[in-house]
Amino acid sequence: IVKINGESTKGLSLEEAVAKMRGKKGSDILLTIWRQGFEKTKDFKLTRAEIKIKTVKSEVLDPDYLYARLTNFNERSSHDLKKAIEEFEKKHRMKGMVLDLRNNPGGLLDQAVDVTSLFVEDGVVVSMAGRDKSKAETKYVKKGMARKDFALAVLVNGSSASASEIVAGALQDHKRAVVMGQPTFGKGSVQNV
Repeated sequence: IVKINGESTKGLSLEEAVAKMRGKKGSDILLTIWRQGFEKTKDFKLTRAEIKIKTVKSEVLDPDYLYARLTNFNERSSHDLKKAIEEFEKKHRMKGMVLDLRNNPGGLLDQAVDVTSLFVEDGVVVSMAGRDKSKAETKYVKKGMARKDFALAVLVNGSSASASEIVAGALQDHKRAVVMGQPTFGKGSVQNV
């Protein structure tokens, strides 16, 4: 992005550029773009709108099997996954589910706990420990949410990280799911703001 509404972006930080691009829903913005392969810059007029990131994409694999891909862990992930299961069960009898966490970079830790709680009745989801023993923390499953009446398979790959690894590991440790795919990213840390 070379210009925002005719003003150069040279010297702007990402945060400053984003602040200039944000605005009232329905208002227009002019972005001047250059990319490899362009002979010169091009102008794009866009209309601002609210963007809702849908983290769950689901489809019917077989009359009795649901495929659900979780793209990241945001504020609505567990809610959207639960809704996908409920929508599926309006028309089908659930025998099994494939939870796809491939290429999921992670996100909110509380959502990893909530997603795990959809499938595990009781126990530890994740334990955090560090040099300072007083800051050790253990996150437990939220009781009363678990569905244990169908088989579960979890898909992972080298880009499954952070919260994805927590969910896959917890489901595997509690013998609730078979985890398949490739070794995950290996992010063994939890950070706090």
